[in-house]
Parts: sequence; C-alpha cells; structure tokens
Amino acid sequence: MKHAVDPDATLAALRAAIRDYLAASIDPPDPEEMADAAEAAIAAMIALDSWLSMGGFSPTPWRVKRNGHREQPEPPATEPEATTDPEGGG
Repeated sequence: MKHAVDPDATLAALRAAIRDYLAASIDPPDPEEMADAAEAAIAAMIALDSWLSMGGFSPTPWRVKRNGHREQPEPPATEPEATTDPEGGG
C-alpha cells in the first residue's frame, strides 16, 4: 500500500532541517540541536525516498524542464482509448 506523502512539504522539511543543522553547527556548536536537525533531515529523506521509490511524483522544485517551465505530474495510467482503423480493422 502506498502511503500518501506531500513531496513538496517533505522537501521543504528536509531543507529546513539542513538549515537548522548548519545553524546549530556554528561556533559554538550545539550538539543537541544538531542531533535533532539531523534526525529531522533523515526522517524527511526516508519519507521522500520511499515515496519516490514507490512511483510517487517528485517535488515541484525538482520538476523543471530545460526550458525553465515546470513539468506537471503524470496523470494515472488509464486504458488507451479505442481507435478506428482507417483500413476497417477496428
């Protein structure tokens, strides 16, 4: 069963945890805050990795085409529509 994950929120949490870790590592370092931030980053990364590994769509900031336009997530696969063969085959 695929658990719903908001990849945008999860990426934001990961980035925030990394910022918190870096801020806590400035002189003087705060080991407790660093550990809390590291745990938050690991939890977010595990959630995002699990989501992506099960076929979930990537976070919006990661869906940028080369021309700078954002890609939209692919809609769920559906059965192809029946087409009529111009040669009378169906």
